[in-house]
Amino acid sequence: QCWQSDDVMPLTNGVYQGRMLYATLDGQQIQTNCCEKQGCWSKIGANQPEMQSGKVCTFTIPHGVKPNGASYAYAVVPAVSKGGAQERLETLLKQVKVVENNQNMQAIEYKNKVYCVFHKNGIYHLERYNHFVANGPSAHIFHN
Repeated sequence: QCWQSDDVMPLTNGVYQGRMLYATLDGQQIQTNCCEKQGCWSKIGANQPEMQSGKVCTFTIPHGVKPNGASYAYAVVPAVSKGGAQERLETLLKQVKVVENNQNMQAIEYKNKVYCVFHKNGIYHLERYNHFVANGPSAHIFHN
C-alpha cells in the first residue's frame, strides 16, 4: 500500500505509481485498488498515533481461495519516469530470471549474480550452479 499520486498507470505485468514501478517477474497480473481510506498507522507499529485519511493504492497478486503451493515473484523499482515505465518494465523482464521460488528458497539471477533467500536449513542445488548449504534462514549473493 502507498499514498496514491495522480499518475497510477496499469501496465502489462505491472503498475506504475509515484515514480515507482511494481512488476511481477512470473507473468502474473497485479490487481490495483485505489480508494479513500482512514486509519491509524500506530496499529502497525509506526509512531503516528493520530488518525490519517487519504487516497491509498493497494497492489495485490491474487492467489485464489486457500492456495496450496502457490508462489509469486515481483520487483519494486524506484526512480522511474512515467514515460519510461513500460520500457523499463520490458528491460527488467529481460534481465531478471527467477531461478527458484518455493517454500524453501527464493532465488533470482540478475547481471551475472544470483540473489538467494533461504527460508530454512538445507542443501540446495540451483540449475547451472553448485550445491549450497544453508545453516538456517539467510540471504546470499553468488557470482557466476
